[in-house]
Amino acid sequence: MAEFNVALFYGTVFNGDTRFKEAHFNDAVIFKNSRFNGKALFDGSEYSSQFKGRVDFSGAYFGAEVSFINRIFKQSTSFENTVFLKAPVFHNCELHQDTDFFGAEFKDHSGDSGRAYRTLKLEMEKRGAIKEQAQFFVLEEEAMRKPSLWFLQTVGYGRRPRRDAQSKGRDQGICRGQSHQES
Repeated sequence: MAEFNVALFYGTVFNGDTRFKEAHFNDAVIFKNSRFNGKALFDGSEYSSQFKGRVDFSGAYFGAEVSFINRIFKQSTSFENTVFLKAPVFHNCELHQDTDFFGAEFKDHSGDSGRAYRTLKLEMEKRGAIKEQAQFFVLEEEAMRKPSLWFLQTVGYGRRPRRDAQSKGRDQGICRGQSHQES
Protein backbone atom coordinates (compact mmCIF):
# COMPACT_ATOMS: atom_id res chain seq x y z
CA MET A 1 0.00 0.00 0.00
CA ALA A 2 1.39 3.37 -1.05
CA GLU A 3 1.17 6.49 1.08
CA PHE A 4 1.47 10.03 -0.28
CA ASN A 5 1.82 13.26 1.70
CA VAL A 6 1.48 15.57 -1.31
CA ALA A 7 0.93 14.00 -4.73
CA LEU A 8 1.63 16.26 -7.72
CA PHE A 9 0.95 14.61 -11.07
CA TYR A 10 0.13 17.81 -12.96
CA GLY A 11 -0.13 17.08 -16.70
CA THR A 12 1.13 13.51 -16.36
CA VAL A 13 0.26 10.99 -19.10
CA PHE A 14 -0.49 7.47 -17.89
CA ASN A 15 -0.41 5.17 -20.95
CA GLY A 16 -1.13 1.83 -19.30
CA ASP A 17 -3.50 0.90 -16.54
CA THR A 18 -2.97 3.02 -13.42
CA ARG A 19 -3.60 1.58 -9.98
CA PHE A 20 -3.75 3.65 -6.81
CA LYS A 21 -5.84 0.98 -5.06
CA GLU A 22 -5.85 1.42 -1.29
CA ALA A 23 -3.26 4.21 -1.55
CA HIS A 24 -3.45 6.76 1.26
CA PHE A 25 -3.33 10.43 0.31
CA ASN A 26 -2.60 12.54 3.41
CA ASP A 27 -2.60 15.98 1.77
CA ALA A 28 -3.29 17.61 -1.58
CA VAL A 29 -3.58 15.39 -4.66
CA ILE A 30 -3.16 17.12 -8.01
CA PHE A 31 -3.88 15.28 -11.27
CA LYS A 32 -4.82 18.50 -13.08
CA ASN A 33 -4.64 18.15 -16.89
CA SER A 34 -3.45 14.55 -16.58
CA ARG A 35 -4.32 11.92 -19.14
CA PHE A 36 -5.27 8.34 -18.23
CA ASN A 37 -5.28 6.29 -21.44
CA GLY A 38 -5.83 2.96 -19.68
CA LYS A 39 -7.89 2.04 -16.65
CA ALA A 40 -7.57 4.37 -13.66
CA LEU A 41 -8.30 2.51 -10.43
CA PHE A 42 -8.40 4.52 -7.21
CA ASP A 43 -10.47 1.97 -5.25
CA GLY A 44 -10.05 1.74 -1.52
CA SER A 45 -10.83 -0.82 1.09
CA GLU A 46 -14.16 -0.14 2.71
CA TYR A 47 -14.03 3.22 4.51
CA SER A 48 -10.31 3.14 5.20
CA SER A 49 -8.95 4.83 2.09
CA GLN A 50 -9.27 8.58 2.17
CA PHE A 51 -8.24 11.58 0.19
CA LYS A 52 -7.53 13.74 3.27
CA GLY A 53 -6.52 16.90 1.40
CA ARG A 54 -7.80 18.80 -1.59
CA VAL A 55 -8.20 16.69 -4.75
CA ASP A 56 -7.88 18.20 -8.24
CA PHE A 57 -8.67 16.24 -11.41
CA SER A 58 -9.71 19.37 -13.33
CA GLY A 59 -9.00 19.13 -17.04
CA ALA A 60 -8.10 15.44 -16.76
CA TYR A 61 -8.96 12.89 -19.43
CA PHE A 62 -10.07 9.36 -18.58
CA GLY A 63 -9.96 7.22 -21.74
CA ALA A 64 -11.11 3.97 -20.12
CA GLU A 65 -12.66 2.68 -16.92
CA VAL A 66 -12.21 4.92 -13.86
CA SER A 67 -13.14 3.75 -10.39
CA PHE A 68 -13.20 5.37 -6.94
CA ILE A 69 -15.07 2.58 -5.14
CA ASN A 70 -14.94 2.85 -1.30
CA ARG A 71 -13.13 6.22 -1.27
CA ILE A 72 -13.75 9.06 1.15
CA PHE A 73 -13.09 12.60 -0.10
CA LYS A 74 -12.50 14.77 3.00
CA GLN A 75 -11.94 18.14 1.29
CA SER A 76 -12.75 20.09 -1.84
CA THR A 77 -12.65 17.92 -4.97
CA SER A 78 -12.63 19.15 -8.55
CA PHE A 79 -13.51 17.27 -11.73
CA GLU A 80 -14.08 20.55 -13.55
CA ASN A 81 -13.75 20.21 -17.35
CA THR A 82 -12.78 16.56 -16.98
CA VAL A 83 -13.58 14.13 -19.81
CA PHE A 84 -14.85 10.65 -18.96
CA LEU A 85 -15.09 8.25 -21.93
CA LYS A 86 -16.52 5.59 -19.58
CA ALA A 87 -18.90 6.41 -16.74
CA PRO A 88 -16.91 7.00 -13.53
CA VAL A 89 -17.70 4.55 -10.73
CA PHE A 90 -18.12 6.04 -7.25
CA HIS A 91 -19.98 3.21 -5.51
CA ASN A 92 -19.86 3.33 -1.70
CA CYS A 93 -18.03 6.68 -1.70
CA GLU A 94 -18.39 9.74 0.43
CA LEU A 95 -17.92 12.89 -1.60
CA HIS A 96 -17.12 16.23 0.03
CA GLN A 97 -19.92 18.80 -0.24
CA ASP A 98 -17.57 20.94 -2.35
CA THR A 99 -17.23 18.38 -5.15
CA ASP A 100 -17.32 20.07 -8.54
CA PHE A 101 -18.23 18.48 -11.89
CA PHE A 102 -18.73 21.82 -13.68
CA GLY A 103 -18.06 21.46 -17.41
CA ALA A 104 -17.24 17.76 -17.12
CA GLU A 105 -18.05 15.65 -20.18
CA PHE A 106 -19.59 12.21 -19.74
CA LYS A 107 -19.36 10.35 -23.06
CA ASP A 108 -20.68 6.95 -21.92
CA HIS A 109 -24.40 6.50 -22.54
CA SER A 110 -24.44 2.71 -22.69
CA GLY A 111 -27.00 0.80 -20.65
CA ASP A 112 -24.26 -0.41 -18.31
CA SER A 113 -23.39 3.17 -17.28
CA GLY A 114 -26.78 3.85 -15.67
CA ARG A 115 -25.81 2.41 -12.28
CA ALA A 116 -22.70 4.61 -12.12
CA TYR A 117 -24.72 7.74 -12.88
CA ARG A 118 -27.41 6.69 -10.37
CA THR A 119 -24.76 6.48 -7.64
CA LEU A 120 -23.60 10.01 -8.41
CA LYS A 121 -27.19 11.26 -8.59
CA LEU A 122 -27.92 9.86 -5.12
CA GLU A 123 -24.69 11.30 -3.71
CA MET A 124 -25.53 14.75 -5.10
CA GLU A 125 -29.03 14.45 -3.63
CA LYS A 126 -27.45 13.74 -0.21
CA ARG A 127 -25.33 16.88 -0.58
CA GLY A 128 -28.28 19.02 -1.68
CA ALA A 129 -26.57 19.75 -5.00
CA ILE A 130 -29.74 20.06 -7.07
CA LYS A 131 -28.16 21.02 -10.43
CA GLU A 132 -25.61 18.21 -10.26
CA GLN A 133 -28.32 15.77 -9.15
CA ALA A 134 -30.37 16.75 -12.22
CA GLN A 135 -27.32 16.34 -14.47
CA PHE A 136 -26.73 12.78 -13.27
CA PHE A 137 -30.46 12.00 -13.41
CA VAL A 138 -30.47 12.89 -17.13
CA LEU A 139 -27.36 10.77 -17.75
CA GLU A 140 -28.93 7.86 -15.86
CA GLU A 141 -32.15 8.12 -17.88
CA GLU A 142 -30.26 8.28 -21.19
CA ALA A 143 -28.31 5.17 -20.23
CA MET A 144 -31.39 3.29 -19.08
CA ARG A 145 -33.09 3.81 -22.44
CA LYS A 146 -30.46 1.63 -24.04
CA PRO A 147 -30.41 -2.04 -23.10
CA SER A 148 -27.22 -3.12 -21.41
CA LEU A 149 -24.86 -5.57 -23.08
CA TRP A 150 -25.70 -8.06 -20.31
CA PHE A 151 -29.41 -7.79 -21.15
CA LEU A 152 -28.83 -8.21 -24.87
CA GLN A 153 -26.70 -11.31 -24.33
CA THR A 154 -29.06 -12.81 -21.75
CA VAL A 155 -32.29 -12.54 -23.71
CA GLY A 156 -30.78 -12.95 -27.17
CA TYR A 157 -32.19 -9.62 -28.28
CA GLY A 158 -31.71 -8.94 -31.96
CA ARG A 159 -31.48 -12.60 -32.95
CA ARG A 160 -34.40 -14.11 -34.82
CA PRO A 161 -35.23 -17.75 -34.40
CA ARG A 162 -34.99 -19.78 -37.62
CA ARG A 163 -38.19 -21.02 -39.09
CA ASP A 164 -38.68 -23.65 -41.70
CA ALA A 165 -40.43 -22.68 -44.94
CA GLN A 166 -43.68 -24.46 -44.03
CA SER A 167 -44.19 -22.67 -40.71
CA LYS A 168 -43.21 -19.35 -42.28
CA GLY A 169 -45.89 -19.76 -44.92
CA ARG A 170 -48.48 -20.77 -42.33
CA ASP A 171 -47.65 -17.72 -40.22
CA GLN A 172 -48.00 -15.41 -43.22
CA GLY A 173 -51.39 -16.90 -44.07
CA ILE A 174 -52.71 -16.17 -40.59
CA CYS A 175 -51.38 -12.62 -40.79
CA ARG A 176 -53.29 -12.03 -44.06
CA GLY A 177 -56.54 -13.07 -42.48
CA GLN A 178 -56.73 -16.44 -44.24
CA SER A 179 -58.18 -19.30 -42.31
CA HIS A 180 -58.67 -23.02 -42.94
CA GLN A 181 -62.16 -24.35 -42.52
CA GLU A 182 -63.05 -27.99 -42.17
CA SER A 183 -65.64 -29.41 -44.63
